[in-house]
Amino acid sequence: MIEFPEFLAMVSGKVPTTLNRSQLERIFKVFDVDNSGEINAENLKRMFKIFGQTFDDKTIASMLGEADFDGDGKVRLEDFVKLMHI
Repeated sequence: MIEFPEFLAMVSGKVPTTLNRSQLERIFKVFDVDNSGEINAENLKRMFKIFGQTFDDKTIASMLGEADFDGDGKVRLEDFVKLMHI
């Protein structure tokens, strides 16, 4: 298990990740709250709210854009894994 600040540091590229695929899948599933196989803006808003954070739509879109390699507004597991290993 990782803490939320550690997760944010990883996705912002501030620390190298040494997490294996299984660990990344577990983290992904935390954010895929509707079990759709995708992380979208609503998923992020919901999770950040749980962690006591709120972001405007522009910031959420920017976060998604960092990991949305095909530009469809959603982050799939493969996108997430790719992001974490860049």
